[in-house]
Amino acid sequence: MNVVMPMPDRLIQEVADQLEVIELDPTRPLVVTDADEVLVRFGVGMEAFLDAQGLYYDWTAFHFEGTIRRVRDDQAIPNHEVAEVRERFLAECIYDLPEVPGAADALARLAVHAQIVVLTNISHSAREARRESLRRLGIDHPVVTNVGGKGHAVRDLARQIDGATIFVDDLPEHHESVALHAPEVHRIQFIEDPRLEELVGTARHSHHRTKTWTEAERTIRDILGASAP
Repeated sequence: MNVVMPMPDRLIQEVADQLEVIELDPTRPLVVTDADEVLVRFGVGMEAFLDAQGLYYDWTAFHFEGTIRRVRDDQAIPNHEVAEVRERFLAECIYDLPEVPGAADALARLAVHAQIVVLTNISHSAREARRESLRRLGIDHPVVTNVGGKGHAVRDLARQIDGATIFVDDLPEHHESVALHAPEVHRIQFIEDPRLEELVGTARHSHHRTKTWTEAERTIRDILGASAP
């Protein structure tokens, strides 16, 4: 489960401005990774937050409208309340989201061989909070907040690299966007939560599918030609 944002497939100025200030070494490979459900367990955190509000997510669709329900009567909250719930969750709980098991250690090992950028679809106003929350988990890499498809941002990052660029994300639409705009990039679909996997399905534009960071790290190492430590 991610923060569902509008999906225009273009690079907006706020994202372009962030990309301009990231300094990459063109001689080193690059891993571009999503955050929610790849580095942090957004769905688990959201469930705990909703439970405290007398609400629950019914896992019948990959969006919040019509799927956040009241425990007392099983009725969906009105759509106008959904955005408020989502924003309160981010404001109150972004620092408490649990790590996807093994994410920090895997990235620390991979950082020996590649540069890492976190590309996350979250409100631009939450960028510093997201960066600090990841830092607290031991994940200290540049963070770019994005809106819409990720293909343009990944393309611009990959253009700065002479070697391999690897993209890790859970959502099929982002793999499709990257395949369209940066087809040379290696694409890994990462889905740990089986409930999310059932909702979003297979990303047919990905090259690999993984469910754990053990698998993802092994796949990335194989692409990079980097032996295990």
